[in-house]
Amino acid sequence: MRSSSLAGLKVVLIVAVTLACGEPVAAQLSRADLIAIERHRVLAAADRYLAEAPITVTATRAERSAGGVHDFYSEGDYWWPDPSDSTKPYIRRDGETNPANFEAHRNAMRRLSQIVPALAAAYELTGDARYARKAVDHLRAWFVAESTRMNPNLLYAQAIKGVATGRGIGIIDTIHLVEVAQAALELKDVAARVMSDVAHQYRRIVEARKEVELAQAFQSSGAEALRVARNRFVQREAVLSDVARLQSGLAEANHRYTQALTNLATAQADFEKAMGRDR
Repeated sequence: MRSSSLAGLKVVLIVAVTLACGEPVAAQLSRADLIAIERHRVLAAADRYLAEAPITVTATRAERSAGGVHDFYSEGDYWWPDPSDSTKPYIRRDGETNPANFEAHRNAMRRLSQIVPALAAAYELTGDARYARKAVDHLRAWFVAESTRMNPNLLYAQAIKGVATGRGIGIIDTIHLVEVAQAALELKDVAARVMSDVAHQYRRIVEARKEVELAQAFQSSGAEALRVARNRFVQREAVLSDVARLQSGLAEANHRYTQALTNLATAQADFEKAMGRDR
């Protein structure tokens, strides 16, 4: 994929070198050489354009236009008000550009032709989707969005007050769209790349959710195991306490039994002594 900006630069450089040498050059600059030369300039411009909002024909209403707010409008360069009567049709002054002509729509289109190619070139150089998305924002505003798009005709281009509401030669005003169209072609794979990124992120989210659910299951299982273990501990503690009490009682009974045996032996000895004296 080749950027229109880089391709255009390549042509300019080739022509410049050819003129300087006075004969055709044997080799052209490589794409890598062009990128090395132009990368900083292209990215600097594209970074500025990231903050630029789209401006279309709907941003400025042409008072002399016979069309509507969505219609592109321009006026013939060499046509001026009649000095004898400003209400009369304009008259031609060949080679003299009228500075009062309406230029807003042409300027907006020139701006579009600078912004979109720069953003497309930056996207090609970096793969950073921010540039592509911004370029698409401008294209959408100009040609898709109902509130801001330009009507797809040039019925009111190169108009002349009092002479023509528009002329076929008005097509020259859209020469700047050549760069925009080339840049749009370079962006044709953006949707696929973005969708691939979205799909990848979605898969990661699904996997993360599964991990969370598994962790929650383990946590729940662990909590249940802890509860069971705690209950068993309590039960065993109670049993051990009972056993301890039984052992204590058994020891006491054994002590009393031993004491009783001792007392019995003493009593028996005393009895035998007494019997011996009586004899």
